[in-house]
Amino acid sequence: MEKVTVDKQFSLRANDFLKGMYVSVIAPIILLILEQFQIGNFSLDWKGLGTLAVTTFFGYLLKNYFSYSRISVIEPNSTTESLIKKAVK
Repeated sequence: MEKVTVDKQFSLRANDFLKGMYVSVIAPIILLILEQFQIGNFSLDWKGLGTLAVTTFFGYLLKNYFSYSRISVIEPNSTTESLIKKAVK
């Protein structure tokens, strides 16, 4: 059975917020690791890390909000697969 998902432009889903939170946690960790290699000592700038986390969260949400509409077909049937293959050629 085919499953079709539609991601409309100018809309956000709960999954977008969850992924945005992942990105906002990962970005400061990467920055922290890179700074430790450059500086050599372990010092935390909580204000800078917090600003980076908030900025990446809202940046990710804005990217998803303004991205074009997208239709995804999950588990396509044979007819849909053949139409997609013809369209891609």
